[in-house]
Amino acid sequence: MKYCLIAVFCCLAMIASAVNVPRGFNGSIFYLKSAIIEKDFEKARKYAEEAAKAAKKPAEKLELQFLEAVIEAGSGNNAEAVKKLDAIYSDRSLETGSRFQAFVFSRALQAPLSSQELKEQAAQLKLPAAGEYAALNAAAAQMISLGRDESAQSIIAMADAMHNRKTKVYNCRYVKDAPSGAGGWFHSNLLEDQSAREGRFEEYNRQSAAMLFADITAGRDSAGSGNTRKDYYAGNTAFYMVYDARGWHIFFLLGESEIEDRMLNDKTIGSLEVFFTPGPEGETYYQWLTRLPSGKTDVFDWNSAHSHYRYLGSSLKTEVVVVKDQIGCYAFIPWEALYDKLPLDGKPWRFSLIRWSPAGGFSWGGRVHETGAWGQINWQQPTSEQALEIRTRIVRRAWASYNKCKQELVTFWTDREVGDPEFFETSVKGAIARLDEAGKLLAGTDKLTEKQVGELFEKFVPDWMEFGHLVAGLRQEYLENKLIGLR
Repeated sequence: MKYCLIAVFCCLAMIASAVNVPRGFNGSIFYLKSAIIEKDFEKARKYAEEAAKAAKKPAEKLELQFLEAVIEAGSGNNAEAVKKLDAIYSDRSLETGSRFQAFVFSRALQAPLSSQELKEQAAQLKLPAAGEYAALNAAAAQMISLGRDESAQSIIAMADAMHNRKTKVYNCRYVKDAPSGAGGWFHSNLLEDQSAREGRFEEYNRQSAAMLFADITAGRDSAGSGNTRKDYYAGNTAFYMVYDARGWHIFFLLGESEIEDRMLNDKTIGSLEVFFTPGPEGETYYQWLTRLPSGKTDVFDWNSAHSHYRYLGSSLKTEVVVVKDQIGCYAFIPWEALYDKLPLDGKPWRFSLIRWSPAGGFSWGGRVHETGAWGQINWQQPTSEQALEIRTRIVRRAWASYNKCKQELVTFWTDREVGDPEFFETSVKGAIARLDEAGKLLAGTDKLTEKQVGELFEKFVPDWMEFGHLVAGLRQEYLENKLIGLR
């Protein structure tokens, strides 16, 4: 499925109780949205009344009007919701993007939309293409909040089809020895190569960002903090990436002219949110969020660990360094973490980055979790010597990983109190003998031939890397045979 939902919506009861959200307009809005996600529209109506008393600014009143329409629609009062949205649409004092958003939301509540109808309405309002695209996605976010995913999906698809959004592409090249750490990148001549600098960032749609309070990864400062220097942040957000025999290196270079004041007064500087899939499609994606300038990184794994999906938290290395008015954030993923998905075959990877800054979000590659709109990483094809170096390193790392895991499992399963010596003797010992025998090639000082590396990589690296899963499978088989024997 090319177009994915704008955000992953989860139950917020635990989040709301765990977060100390002050009252006032923003606090009431937080609880209002939480109630909407919980589909408790009576509670949402109560918080809407609170928010109405606290709303002072035109933007606050407009946000509340849209949310009141959501409450009515969620309560089954579509006619009342449409009435509220039509009032927004008819208000000529509002900017055209908000009026068009109200039109789309209203029509989506009544009947399936058509691209022609949307085009005609946008033209009538003289709405620029960028504003039309943002408004469509904002309306889709509101349909998601109502649980009407099919309608939201249709709006997103029409938005992308109507505006022919081109996928951003970055060419990741091979270097002999990439800089290690943020400090290493600041002193590297790689930053002088403007062709390697990627700075095509776009402002993140505010309404889509506002819906992200429902995301389980909520920790980002999605709405900004009143800072209006959007052009500054869009123009001072960039990344570079390269790969070498060790792994994938990414360096994010972020301008922040007010950093001294913000750090002194403990003001937010924001965070970086990164997504990628190791392949063009059909792969579960990885996500992490690094807070600035502390460098604290949270990794979110979107699958259970198994032989072909490993948790990234133990492998991902990040570092943040501040130099004058620039923040450098370095991320490194070793190839052994993705040994079975290496980009050596020329297949692109999907990649998305969002900088959450004091002025809001700036995106390279679509919205949060929207894999269909992410950018694309094209990998420079390595030479045969470079590919051999990568695989050789993985072979040696896999052997080391296996030996560490083997020692722990042998100690456990041979223990007569907590383990199962019979299982070890009948099932595990033979597997260890087979894998140990293959590892003898690594004991010598002679350089491995390309043929030897290829054989070890194909036949033994998977079992060395996944020895814990291998033993778990043997245990299951052993117990099943035991149970069958007792019948």
